[in-house]
Amino acid sequence: MSGTVGPKTQFFRYRIDIPIGQTIIEYQDSDGVNKKLEYNLKASTQVFISCATYGTIILNGVLSFATNESCPGNTSCNQDSTITNNGKC
Repeated sequence: MSGTVGPKTQFFRYRIDIPIGQTIIEYQDSDGVNKKLEYNLKASTQVFISCATYGTIILNGVLSFATNESCPGNTSCNQDSTITNNGKC
């Protein structure tokens, strides 16, 4: 998983809005450990990630970025409206 923003790796807090049904969130924490969260909800909720490596959030199998984040480099990327970057951790 990539985590580079410019010349260095950065870490951010995230809020992810989880809809009704099945959702899988994968990311790398600030210690370099890959995490996987699985939900099968009957009501929507929000999940807060206290510290994730930038560029490592995979939402339902798709590498995704928050709508308020810049995509890395000059690439196009999937900016998901359910993900919000809440600042550095």
